[in-house]
Amino acid sequence: MWCPRCDQGNVQRMRILKTDETVHVCEECEALWPSGVDVAPTGFIDFKTYVSPKGLKGLWSELEELPSDDNKAAARSNMNEGGE
Repeated sequence: MWCPRCDQGNVQRMRILKTDETVHVCEECEALWPSGVDVAPTGFIDFKTYVSPKGLKGLWSELEELPSDDNKAAARSNMNEGGE
């Protein structure tokens, strides 16, 4: 999905490796929406600000990209239709 904060990058579903948290992060401006918070022009925090108290540096190597919510829904739909 397109970032509602900067309007310049994609928002990716990510997992913080150290904490196993699922979050959404913009690949351009690094806005982060914690799990359970709608990706919107408000409600975000900067990635480095969010992970710093957790002892992390705010590096992309501290994240793992997860399938997007859209991809998960498509996969479930495909399985319900008898696909693999």
